[in-house]
This record gives sequence, C-alpha cells and structure tokens, in this order.
Amino acid sequence: MVQKAGEMMDIWLIVSLLALSGAVVLLVRSGLRVTFRSLAVLSATCALFLSLGWMAADQFTGNGIDGSILFHLEMGMKGAAFAEFQAQIIFGILALVALLAFGIGLYRAIPAKSPI
Repeated sequence: MVQKAGEMMDIWLIVSLLALSGAVVLLVRSGLRVTFRSLAVLSATCALFLSLGWMAADQFTGNGIDGSILFHLEMGMKGAAFAEFQAQIIFGILALVALLAFGIGLYRAIPAKSPI
C-alpha cells in the first residue's frame, strides 16, 4: 500500500496534536511556577500555531508548505482574487482567535506553586 506524502503528513499532524493534548493535560496537573508556566503555555501555543499554519497552507496547495507558499510570502499577493479564498481567510482569523483563547485559558488553568 503506497501512501501519498500529504496523507503521511496528516497522520503525523494528528499524532503531533494528540501528543500535545497529552502534554497539556500533564501541564494542567503539574502546578508549575509562574515562569515555567509561561514558557510551557508559550510552547504549546506556538506548536498549535505552527500546526494551524501548515493546515492553512495545505488548504491552498494540497501539499502543506511548499515552494508556492514561500514564493507568495516573498513576492506578495498582487493579482490574487481574495473573494475566492474568503472561507479560508475567515477560518484562519477564527482559528487565531481560538488559539489566543486557548493560550489564555491554559495559563489560567495551571495552578501556580509560587509567584517566582
């Protein structure tokens, strides 16, 4: 059975998100100091941001982040018909808002051992 590269990335993305979910559960139960809590929440939020970025790129290319994404980041989006991508843009904005809410909620969910 031969799998396409995109299918393999989807599997690893799911495995990555499951591992991150397990880490978040352990993090909430740990009761870290405030400085470690901030770093842990920042790490989890960055991991989700990268996963969302890959999924958004995959919506456009079907291959995740490839040369065409890098080209448009470098050269700009002149001539792009943004109306065609309205659903993806709205999804991206909502995903960023949800990501921000996740980070704030996770920070508040971790009980702090000490203020240092």
